[in-house]
Amino acid sequence: ERHMDIYVEHQKFGKLSLGQGDTASNGTSEVDLSGTTVVNYSSIEDMAGGFIFRDNNDNTIASIGAAFSNFDGFSRRDRIRYDTPKFGPVYFSGSYMNGQTWDLAGRLAWQWEDVGKLAAAAHYTAADTQRDPFDQWSASASWLFDFGLNFTAAYGARNDQEGRDEDPYNLYGKVGWKFDKWALSVDYTYSEHVGADDDEAQSIGLAAVFTPWKSVEFYGSYRYHNFEREDDQLTADQVDDGTDGDAEDLHAVMIGTRVKF
Repeated sequence: ERHMDIYVEHQKFGKLSLGQGDTASNGTSEVDLSGTTVVNYSSIEDMAGGFIFRDNNDNTIASIGAAFSNFDGFSRRDRIRYDTPKFGPVYFSGSYMNGQTWDLAGRLAWQWEDVGKLAAAAHYTAADTQRDPFDQWSASASWLFDFGLNFTAAYGARNDQEGRDEDPYNLYGKVGWKFDKWALSVDYTYSEHVGADDDEAQSIGLAAVFTPWKSVEFYGSYRYHNFEREDDQLTADQVDDGTDGDAEDLHAVMIGTRVKF
């Protein structure tokens, strides 16, 4: 199931939720006001995560999904979650999950009349358990001017991951433009140490979304991926096959339609 939740909500005391649903940290790496999130946002591996990086001899190295991560919070889980009431433009959340895992998050939404609006979120998880044996945090923010120009940035990192000497992290930035029924954007992401120590992965994406009606979107996207893995991080089988950690670049194109009901 995706959601199976019960909750109690009070204007002064906040909201308490119990069951299968969003954790406090879910989506904190993905705040984005560009209007192109249907096809392009900080979780760039959602577009072509199963595609495999290969060297120039066609030996496999790693998938896009294993090379990139935006280090977003936990998704939907069995949890108990509390959301505070809003303090002006800000509210805070916390949740506790099975396996002694917990997370904390804060969110902000603010609008300046005749100028623009700002949205932001951040989270921290300290999960010293077998299921999640690491600390993790992320933050993202997006600013949209009333005339259409917008900027988005995100950062995420993981610490104390078992079996790793280096702490993985990710940087993401996007510039967009919204006008009439169109939204356009270009973004860049850089991930390091995600799949293995000393891994370097970067990607550039272009996106266009046309919304003729509120419930219908037509979209197109192009994304370039680059990846390098140090030879001493290759598996024994890859070494035996003569694999080179300098992968061939990958290109992905997507077009589609989304209809909301």
